[in-house]
Amino acid sequence: MKNKKNFWFTSLIVVLTVVISVLASQITGRIVISQNSQRIYLVNSLQQYLEQNAVSRLRSLDSQAQWLNVEEDAPQEVQDYIAETLTTSIRLSDDQLSKDSNLAWIIHMRVDGVDHEYTHNWKDSYNMETGALDYTIRKSGNKISYSGLNYPTQAFNAKKTILVPPSIVPTKRLGSQKGAEYSYSFNLPNDFSIRYYIPSNIKPNAGVIARTCENMDVRNFFFALFAGSGVLAAIVILTKWKYEEETFMLAHLRNMKAIFAWLTMGISIYGVASILYALAVFKASGTLNQLLQSFGLTITQAEVTAFGTILVGWMVLYQLITLALLYIKSIFSQGIVRYLQHDTLVAQILKNSQVNLAQVMSSSTNNTSIFQIFVLGSILMVIVCALIAGFGMVFGSIGLIIGFVFGVLLCCGFLWGVYSKMDQSYQKVYQASQKLANGHFNDLEEQEIGLYQPLYNLLVETSNSCQEAVKEGLASQISKTQLISNVSHDLKTPVAGIQSYAELISLSDNMDDIHEYSKRLTGYSERLTDLITDLFDVARATSGDIVLEQIDLDLSELIMQVAAEWTDQFDEKQLTLVMNLQPNALVHLDPGKTVRIIENLLSNIYKYAMKNTRVFVDLYEREGFCHVIFKNISSTQMNFTPESIVERFTRGDASRHEKGSGLGLAIVKSFTEIQQGSFEVQTDGDLFKAVMIFEAPLMAKMAKEAREKEFANRPESMPDLPPMPPLEESLSDTSNVDPIQVNESIMTKDEPLLEHEEASSSNAKDNDVIQEMINENAESLPVEKISEQDQQSQENTEEIPALPVVDVEAIIQAICDLHQRKVQQQQEYEVETDVLRKASLKSSITELERMEKEAIAQAKQDIEPKSDLQSDESIDLQEWTKWKTFIKEIEEEQEN
Repeated sequence: MKNKKNFWFTSLIVVLTVVISVLASQITGRIVISQNSQRIYLVNSLQQYLEQNAVSRLRSLDSQAQWLNVEEDAPQEVQDYIAETLTTSIRLSDDQLSKDSNLAWIIHMRVDGVDHEYTHNWKDSYNMETGALDYTIRKSGNKISYSGLNYPTQAFNAKKTILVPPSIVPTKRLGSQKGAEYSYSFNLPNDFSIRYYIPSNIKPNAGVIARTCENMDVRNFFFALFAGSGVLAAIVILTKWKYEEETFMLAHLRNMKAIFAWLTMGISIYGVASILYALAVFKASGTLNQLLQSFGLTITQAEVTAFGTILVGWMVLYQLITLALLYIKSIFSQGIVRYLQHDTLVAQILKNSQVNLAQVMSSSTNNTSIFQIFVLGSILMVIVCALIAGFGMVFGSIGLIIGFVFGVLLCCGFLWGVYSKMDQSYQKVYQASQKLANGHFNDLEEQEIGLYQPLYNLLVETSNSCQEAVKEGLASQISKTQLISNVSHDLKTPVAGIQSYAELISLSDNMDDIHEYSKRLTGYSERLTDLITDLFDVARATSGDIVLEQIDLDLSELIMQVAAEWTDQFDEKQLTLVMNLQPNALVHLDPGKTVRIIENLLSNIYKYAMKNTRVFVDLYEREGFCHVIFKNISSTQMNFTPESIVERFTRGDASRHEKGSGLGLAIVKSFTEIQQGSFEVQTDGDLFKAVMIFEAPLMAKMAKEAREKEFANRPESMPDLPPMPPLEESLSDTSNVDPIQVNESIMTKDEPLLEHEEASSSNAKDNDVIQEMINENAESLPVEKISEQDQQSQENTEEIPALPVVDVEAIIQAICDLHQRKVQQQQEYEVETDVLRKASLKSSITELERMEKEAIAQAKQDIEPKSDLQSDESIDLQEWTKWKTFIKEIEEEQEN
């Protein structure tokens, strides 16, 4: 029944608001000039327009009339400029006023002794009505005068000034760089008069008159505002409060603190009223209609739209006023005292002070609490003293007693409130502990309880922890159930296919069908094998039960090798692979697991990348870490989070029609993390990024430390080098050279031979051994001086320092060994089919080329300066000349 009554009250308010809004829209939709002050303002506002219109009318009737007077000393060029400028302004003013239906005039003019009369918008009834503007401009006896009810205070022929540009002003008249001012005045011929008339009711035609008068008549707007508010106030007062308290938005307003509620209502009503007033003014002057017509509306459509806009504005304003009236009534209905105690901000501050005092009183050992007690006590004493002083000033000595008693009561009430807050806080904590003990974890909610708030918060946190533990247990159980369901579903599909096609093979006698069924059977078995392999890989990686065979490998070369195998698939979807890989990115990883990571990422790109797009693969080393980034544009909207897509079966659940199990990215994440790396998926719109980061220590530094340790353990005496092969044999046949024998020749006899797989990793050590041999041989040979005969033949030259004897044969032998090993590994690389083996060979070839270049550069540095001395006996010039050709060919091969 109560809701029904509220419905009827709301309906009554809505209907009444609509009716009042319609009346208010009608009242505020017109402009009436009835007061004398309004007429005077209108006359003075339109004086310039009407003066120019009078001159324009004169010139249209008599083109030879003298209508302008310019000061006598003005040159003819200046007079022409002034006349032309004023003519333009007069035409614009006349054009606006001639089209304004609110303005009428009648002209009397004597031409050649004959009186003529000309009218515009003139009605005979204007002579019997009091208009908003009605005055006559007349010239008789060489004097121009005004007549009428209200006319301008400034004379028609009063002097005015105009700024003339400096280009036509005489130098002596120039006052500034902008030009000079010249005076002028308008003139009318004798026996000429023009009477202007504007009716009191202004038409909304958006003309000069209507725009000038739009802000003059505000009485209609305020009458509609206050009259409508009065009617609504009467309805609110006469209706019972129980039917009004559930009015829309009133509850939200009452929940606010008083100051915010009043601010909300005041700002809303003022803002809507200001906007509505502006719209009403524009509607009354016709400006709003004209604006709507500029958007393509017809006159009728613009009129209806403008009226509807004003109507909606009045309805909104009246609804806000009704809400404010109901809020005021709620204050009196529920009691002003209750309103001041519960809804005002001052009361809230007092309550908080009581709570703070209760908390302070509970911790007497805290210095800060003691200070707070002192501050609160001081404030309370100031209030009591102010009350006593106030009563004493008003009522004298009796007032002092009254103020003292009132202050004591205030202190007691305040302290009682503090005690009540403490007791309420304790009871809430006790109830919360009882709920927690009974296992009702969901019944504890965060709330403000006052004094024992920290203890209550601990109880709430304990309750939340228990709820989270229960939720995690349920989630774990659900996850296990879902995992079993997903695995069984994905295994069931290929198993069912295998069973079906096996049965078809047993029933069919057609060999073509049997071959086709065999292909399908093979496909389902491969899919089943891949799925089981993926499941085992994920299980082993998750449990940590996996063996890694990590080696130093060039990750950039490995990525290029794996990517080469996907060229045909990418070309099928017209995907362009753009790789920006830093060379020699050495990392310590398991090659098998790393290949699996790269293949899964490329497979994911192949499945879900948009056709005719580019796929970017970036690899760079930064601060000891190797960053690998795969980027592609997704063909479908990515409705997943980066965290969820790397979970098991995530993608498989969303699109089982795609080939795969949804374990690809889960395997990538697992294999990356077990190799001490990190894997992250990033999305930005349709951009999919897979980022891997591996540790990449400085291999050069580690290799250098290993070489230094190797040299420290070597004996001082080195074995004899084997005889150097002929040049022709070295260049023509390198297939018979055994790199293991070369390694043996430069190592001690007690060291074991290197295996073939370890040859590539020992290249750096071999290079340093060769260089050490060269340096030791060079240092062990005797040092000789240049002969006395050669010294005497070089006059005025200083003594050439002693040069060590260089064993050219040892240097060239080392270079030859490196070159032969490189050629052999290049031949193996060309015929090798295994991806991992090719990547290892490629890395070894690159390292051998680097060592070869360093050996040649060292040889040139040690031998070239001495070979220029033809009499130098420290080198075998014939041997060096023989091998320079071989070294040149090696360099040309490296450049190519």
